[in-house]
Amino acid sequence: MFRKNFAVAFAALAVFMMVLPMNAAAYPTNKCVSKKQKAVGKFCQDAAKAWSKYLKNPAKDAGGVGRDAAIAAATTKLGSAFTKAEAKAAADDAECAETTATATTLSADIAVALDAMQSALAGPLNTASDKNDQKCASKLVKSAGKLCASLLKAESKRIKKISKDLDGSKRDGSQTDAATKFGTDYTKAAAKCSGTPGGSAAAVASVQAISDDAYTNTVTSPTLPTAFTQVQYTESSIVNYNGEALNPRCIEGTPYSLFYKRGTVNNLAVVFQGGGACWDYDTCVLLPSVGQAINKRTAGPGDDPSLWGTGLGDFTDPRNPFKDWHHVFVSYCTGDIHVGDNRVTYFPDTATIYHVGRANAKVVEKFAREHFLDPGKVFVTGISAGSYGALFNSVYYMNDVYPQSDFSVVGDAGIGVVTREWFQNSFVNWNFTAPPFIPSMDTNVATFNTPHAITEMAKAFPNARFGSYQTAYDGTGGGQAAFYNVMKNPGAIANASIWAQWWLETCEWSNCMREFASSVEAATPGNFHSYVASGTSHGGGQLDNFYVNKTSVPVSYLEWVQQMLNDDPSWASVDCAAGGGCDPVNACQKGSNEGLACSTNADCPGLDAYCRLDPFPDPPLPKGPYNADGTTVSCAVTACPCDTGSGGVACGP
Repeated sequence: MFRKNFAVAFAALAVFMMVLPMNAAAYPTNKCVSKKQKAVGKFCQDAAKAWSKYLKNPAKDAGGVGRDAAIAAATTKLGSAFTKAEAKAAADDAECAETTATATTLSADIAVALDAMQSALAGPLNTASDKNDQKCASKLVKSAGKLCASLLKAESKRIKKISKDLDGSKRDGSQTDAATKFGTDYTKAAAKCSGTPGGSAAAVASVQAISDDAYTNTVTSPTLPTAFTQVQYTESSIVNYNGEALNPRCIEGTPYSLFYKRGTVNNLAVVFQGGGACWDYDTCVLLPSVGQAINKRTAGPGDDPSLWGTGLGDFTDPRNPFKDWHHVFVSYCTGDIHVGDNRVTYFPDTATIYHVGRANAKVVEKFAREHFLDPGKVFVTGISAGSYGALFNSVYYMNDVYPQSDFSVVGDAGIGVVTREWFQNSFVNWNFTAPPFIPSMDTNVATFNTPHAITEMAKAFPNARFGSYQTAYDGTGGGQAAFYNVMKNPGAIANASIWAQWWLETCEWSNCMREFASSVEAATPGNFHSYVASGTSHGGGQLDNFYVNKTSVPVSYLEWVQQMLNDDPSWASVDCAAGGGCDPVNACQKGSNEGLACSTNADCPGLDAYCRLDPFPDPPLPKGPYNADGTTVSCAVTACPCDTGSGGVACGP
C-alpha cells in the first residue's frame, strides 16, 4: 500500500552506515518542505473536520456555507504556513518556493479529493434525516481527516532528515499504524450506522492517494518546465551553499550557466558536459590565443542539451531510458574536468584563469537538491572531461544529497591514462581535493592515479554501481589517445603537429585503458564494470549507436546501461576484443538501417539518417597502427608502462 523499495532501501542503508556522518544536519529546503507537508496534512484534517461538522447536521448549515467558510479559513492558514516556511529557507540561502506546488493549488486539489472521498463514504447513508447515519458519517470523515494528517506527518518527518530513515521503513510503519487506527475507528463508527457506509479499504486508498499526490507535489518542483531551461549567472553572482560563497564562472571569468528540466518520473539524471582540458600557459593561454583552444571556454544558450538530439540526448526516442527523468546539466567551461578549485595566473600572461569546475558543480548540486528532493534512482554520467566530472562529483550526491537513492555512475570516454610527470607538474594547477569522507583516496601527486581514485569511491559506496565506457582506440584530436600523446611529449604541446598526429600513442593508450579497467574491477566489491566498444569514437552516449550497436559485443551500450540501472545480475564487463573485432565502425545513425555498416549517407535511408565514419587518420602523415586499408588497426598487446620514468603512466590501484 505504501511506498516501499527494499532493494534500494537496503543498498542506501549500507552506504549510510559506511560513510554518512550520523549527525548530518537537515538541509534548509528539506526542513521547509517538511513544514509544508505537515501543514498540508493539517489542512487536510481541518477540511475533513469541516465536512464532518456539516454531515452531522446538514440542515443546520444550509448549502454548506459554514463548511466552505471553514475550508477557506484553513486554506488561508495553509498559505501563511507556506510563506513562513519559504521565508525561513530563503534566510538560510535555500530555495523552497519552486520546490513545491503553491498552497492554493494543493488546497484546491485536496478539497476536491476530500469531497469525492466523503461522498464515497457517506453517500450510501441517509445523512439528510437519519441521526444515526449523520453521526456515523461525521465520525468516519473526521477519522479520514486524521488519517490524512498522519500520513503526511510521516512524510514530513522523513523528508526533514532522510538520513534517519533512508529506506522509509519508519515512515511506512507510521503510515501503516495510522491506517490500522482508521480501520478500528471505521469499524466502531460503522457499527452504529443505520445504513452501510462506503468501504474502509476504499477510504484508506482515497486518503493515501491524497497523501501521495501531496508528497509528489512537494518534492518534485511541479511548476518547473519540462523542457530544458537555462539558469544564467552573472560574473558577480554569489551562490551561498553549505557555508561557502560560490562565484560560478568560466575559465576567463565570463558568466556560467546550468540547464535543467523536470521529468514525469521521479528519477534524476545528472549530466556533466565534456570539452577538453588545459593545465598550463601553453594549453590554457597560448593555444587559445592562436585559435587552437583545446578546451571549452564559455557556457551559454548553445549548451542547451535539447540541441544534442542524438543518443542519450534524443528525448523523443522511446528507447531512451532517461527521457522522462528529471535532468540537471552541468555545463563545462573551466578546463579542469569539473574538479578544479583554483584561480591561477600562468606566467608570462597576467590574466586570471579560473579553474573553478568544482565550485560550478556545487552550484548545480545545490540546484538539484533544492528542486528534486527524493529521487528513487540517480544516474550520473558525462563524456570526455565530463566523464571525470561525473565520477569525482557523484560521490558528493551519494553522501550529502541523496543518501537514500539508488545510484548508477558511468564515466564515458574518460579512464585517466596520463603520465606521472603530468600529475606532478600539471594536475596540481587545478588544486583538486579528494572528498573528505573518503580518506583512503590518495591525493599525493607522486602516487595519485585514476584507477585508485575510482576504486576507493566504489569501495566507499559498495551499493552504488560504477561503470566505464570506452572505445578501443578513442581517436581524433580531442580523444584520449591524443591527450595522452601530448602528455608524452610535454615540450611539444604548443606545436600543432603533435596534436595533429593523435594516433601515435593509440596502442599504448589502448593497452593501458584495458589494464586500468581490469585493475579497478579486480579491486572493487563487484560494483564496477567496463564496456569497451569497437572503433575510434570519442564517447558513445552521444551517438544513436548507443541504442543498437552490438559489433563484437553481446549487448548494446543501451542494454548494458539498463542492466546497470536495474542492478541486473547479468550486468558485467564487455570487451569487443572478446568478440574478435575492435576495428573502426562506420555505422548508420537513425533511419531504417540504424547501427548497420555503411560507407556513404546513401547507405542510410530515412529522415535525418546519415553514415557516421569512425575517425581515421588521412595521409600523408604517418598513421602508426592505423593500417593503409583505412578500416583496420593493428595493436600488439603489451603491458602498460606504469610509473617508469618521466614518461611512465600513473597506474594503480
